[in-house]
Amino acid sequence: MSNKLIWFRNDLRTSDHQGLHQCATSKHPVIGIYCLDVKLFQANALGFRNSGQARLNFLIESIANLKSELQKLGSDLLIYQSPAHLAIPKVCNALSIDEVFWQELSGPEEETDARLVQTELKKTNIKVNTYWDSTLASLSQMPFSLEQLPDLFTTFKNRVEPNLSPALPLPKPSHLIGIPHQIPQADLPLNKDEIRENWYHLKGGEEEALLRLKAYTWESNAIQQYKVTRNGLIGKDYSSKLSPYLAIGCISARKVYAEIKEYERLVKSNDSTYWLIYELLWRDYFKWVLVKYGSKLFQINGLQNKPHPWNNDKATFEKWRSGNTGQPFIDANMRELLHTGFMSNRGRQNVASYLCKDLGINWLWGAAWFESQLIDYDPSSNYGNWAYQAGVGNDARNDRKFNPVKQAEQYDPNNDYVSFWLNQ
Repeated sequence: MSNKLIWFRNDLRTSDHQGLHQCATSKHPVIGIYCLDVKLFQANALGFRNSGQARLNFLIESIANLKSELQKLGSDLLIYQSPAHLAIPKVCNALSIDEVFWQELSGPEEETDARLVQTELKKTNIKVNTYWDSTLASLSQMPFSLEQLPDLFTTFKNRVEPNLSPALPLPKPSHLIGIPHQIPQADLPLNKDEIRENWYHLKGGEEEALLRLKAYTWESNAIQQYKVTRNGLIGKDYSSKLSPYLAIGCISARKVYAEIKEYERLVKSNDSTYWLIYELLWRDYFKWVLVKYGSKLFQINGLQNKPHPWNNDKATFEKWRSGNTGQPFIDANMRELLHTGFMSNRGRQNVASYLCKDLGINWLWGAAWFESQLIDYDPSSNYGNWAYQAGVGNDARNDRKFNPVKQAEQYDPNNDYVSFWLNQ
């Protein structure tokens, strides 16, 4: 009987997982591996770490939960702090692996990682089995080729939505055949001391993701008011809070979509339940934008190749990222991000607009800070949305700008949010 290895990447779950499903149905012995990227612990050119503690903790909690879930099913997860192309061949050799499964990811660095692994495995004739499951639908189900991907989201949505029919989520295996092993592994560097819990503290992992989905739909019915509450700033249920789980695959977009559709069928369908699906499409869109444009999404002139005299004043940038600009609404949002790794959608639009349009600071600096801090960091969504706000991405309007004073008056009329964060 042949042994299989699953390289877990941004698919930290056991349900709706193609690799696990294939191994379970074919009854092949299987074990997982996760390679914690050492670059997360390193400082970037701007002087701060590529992953702040809140983001790192959420990831580590999710890895630990995946390991626990796999062990319950009869398998295990091997954890390393080394590049995948070094760790995976060693494990394959030690455990007589003949096939490695992994999820395809968009993005130049992710594609390079996969190519390096594939090159190493080819040397020993180990089979590679890859699959795409990051979006609601695959490229083959789209009404256009990748080259014809619309440069405006509305056009994309209007063409994709009418015939959108995602595959049903794959069931969680009831049992896996594990592979006995005695292999040294890395410790997970969890550090709770550097972050502050607040009114919506989110814990990583598939188990928590499924509980959150259930709480937001069937238990609280908060989904029925999503379109009304989505611009909120305080509390847990003004939005779904599913983005951190989607970002690293603790839950799949297909699972969220299927749950919403079931809720609509059995309980209620309205503009709010639809709007959460709309947000899933917005997420999908940037996945495909990154596949189409690759490294261009991470360049200063953006998708539009639009030069701009960006200001590279580090002192001004430091005031922005630490929440000390003197603009209360901006500072409150930035301090929330710094302390918790999260910020509302309304806040994100405002602070990005302020950095780019009011301060004129290099938008890539802002995107890099969000990359470091956000527990729901996703390359395509983060850089796609930042390019959008900076006027160099998928936006027909180049004059989009938020007035933080008016925004605070509209969305924080009693000053509750600003007072909370500026008085900490």
